[in-house]
Amino acid sequence: MLSALVLGATPTGLSHSAPVPVHTSSCVAGRRHTVRASYSTGANTFVDLDATEMAPQLSGVSCDKDHKKLELNFKRREDAHRWLANLGGRDNQFITGGEQWNCHSANVQSNIMLRVHSARESWFGLGSTLELRTSFATYDEVFESASIDFGTHSDEGCAADPSVTKHLCIGANSDCAGHSKAALPLYNSSSGTMKATCSDCMTDLISDVFAKFHFGGLLHPKESKITAGFANTTLDAHINLDLSASNTTTLALDKAVELVSKKYIVNFKVGPVPFQLYFDVPLHMLADLTLNGGVDVRMGANAVFSLGELSVSWDPTNHFNHSTPSLSHRITPSISAHAAAGAKGDLTLVPQFNLHFDRLLSASITAHPKLHSTLTGSSTTKKVCLSAQYALDLVAQAEVDFMSISEAWGPKTLGNWSGMPIPHACIHV
Repeated sequence: MLSALVLGATPTGLSHSAPVPVHTSSCVAGRRHTVRASYSTGANTFVDLDATEMAPQLSGVSCDKDHKKLELNFKRREDAHRWLANLGGRDNQFITGGEQWNCHSANVQSNIMLRVHSARESWFGLGSTLELRTSFATYDEVFESASIDFGTHSDEGCAADPSVTKHLCIGANSDCAGHSKAALPLYNSSSGTMKATCSDCMTDLISDVFAKFHFGGLLHPKESKITAGFANTTLDAHINLDLSASNTTTLALDKAVELVSKKYIVNFKVGPVPFQLYFDVPLHMLADLTLNGGVDVRMGANAVFSLGELSVSWDPTNHFNHSTPSLSHRITPSISAHAAAGAKGDLTLVPQFNLHFDRLLSASITAHPKLHSTLTGSSTTKKVCLSAQYALDLVAQAEVDFMSISEAWGPKTLGNWSGMPIPHACIHV
């Protein structure tokens, strides 16, 4: 998890009619994180549970899962009464923060942003607990207008520590250093006559990340636009199998790979308003293999694809648009064998790289790196040879929920590359 970046803090209760400029940057995990923004929150007022004068007065915060109720436990009854007068009876009051109280936004560990509908003393708090009725706030509620540009990029000063990650890495079974975390079992027959294991199967997306948010407000709603995506993107995919069979047989698989669920999070604030981007990567696997009797082999390939920019944008006039990736690649075969027998078929890893820009925009890019290989063995020459080709499809889809508009797009194929040759490889057995 990447560290939170707090930007452009504004004193609680301060309202703005003129736009407030923000330009802040910080080193986070070896990259420069930068925000350039201009925003107006109008007459709205904000209470940050972590950063305002309220924070040291609290002994605890409790929030339910759907964030319809928030309980604030104060150390002193006098403070609770004072905040009750400040929070009650206003239509433009918002609560943010909550991270230090383990009160998070839905699905991820990040700051909340709630509209306060009412506040009262709790019956069970002996006068020191306030019960707030709340709901999730949207960005077109809290901003009169806003233009926000967030991005990560390389910086020599930030990269001084060689141990830190230099790019955002979103991986499935990957240690983000070119290796798989664990072997993935595919099939093991009850008789022991056939075994298939993905000994080195992983994929990761290594990139910088960016998000742009422009809200024209009630006066200029058609000028609003949301963009999010990856820049300087590299897709690393390893497909390497351990196969053994005492008899000629076939293997067909279509399975979801059970991995430890992990979310990658980038947080930042613009004034009092929190933003977050988070990512996750479910992984699916397809196999269609024919194995000759006596085969005992490890075969596969490691591929690195440079893709440039992968992004999706939306505006109310043009709706969805996407970038077009540019592909360059490097593919290296891998083979070792204990017997001169053959195998052939296809193995496809299907990672889905999901990007969520708060509750504004969700996009997924599904990669289909596919290895088609033929392994031939000769008992005469005592050689085993691997002939293979590689294919890659990139498919995107997205959803937006903004300005009372909910819209879906895709699936849309961003790129399709097939028949990429892999150098022919032979070994003696």
